[in-house]
Amino acid sequence: MNRERLPRLTQPKIRLNRSRKIIFLLFLFFIILLAVLFFRSDLSKIDRIEIIGNQYTSLEEIGQAIRIKEGDSYFADTADRMRARMEKLPTVDKAITSKKFPGQIHIEIVEFSEVAYSLQSDGRMMAILSNGEAVHPIKGEPVRYLPVLSGWDNRSKELNMLCKMLEKIPAPLLADISQIIPDPTTSYPDRIRIYTRSYFEVITSIEYLPEKLDYMRAIIGESEPGVITMLLANSYRPYSEQAGETME
Repeated sequence: MNRERLPRLTQPKIRLNRSRKIIFLLFLFFIILLAVLFFRSDLSKIDRIEIIGNQYTSLEEIGQAIRIKEGDSYFADTADRMRARMEKLPTVDKAITSKKFPGQIHIEIVEFSEVAYSLQSDGRMMAILSNGEAVHPIKGEPVRYLPVLSGWDNRSKELNMLCKMLEKIPAPLLADISQIIPDPTTSYPDRIRIYTRSYFEVITSIEYLPEKLDYMRAIIGESEPGVITMLLANSYRPYSEQAGETME
């Protein structure tokens, strides 16, 4: 006698599934509750913004760039976006920003270096940075031995090039330069005249200046005052020789 097998009956898991859903919903509720409490607490707020390195960049400019202040949400912005906005400021060469939980923002500013001064038409002295930006000198700081730039009012392109070059000049040689004026010609539209505190006159161009620095430094360090020409070819002529020719 053959017996047919009956299919095995399984117990429904309705209750088990309901329990899991309830546990998940309760867990989700507590997560949301904790998140709400956290974002409403002082732990999620900025309680300290530390800024170092700024001399020519005002705190107002920095605040407008970073777009946050103490009391704002710590998660309002990222350190990279704040850094990118800081580096668009005309006096800022580089910015280093970091965030430290809870509530601390650290900003280190590296500004363009000061390479010269410029006397304005109203008699004010302005400091010129290596990117050509003119800024007010720092109050209380002594005036440094840097070149005074004269006659550059309508030559902003050449001025920017010159300032970049001045940054590459060694500090002792730069301190010896007293004045730089534009002296363009048809052949050398970027020609300049440099006057030094050691009584030399240097005729060169902005383009040639970096590669001619060693020659200029050698003549100033070893020779009597005179005129140094550093264009396509180099030459040097002491004032005493010129004076002798004049007397003759």
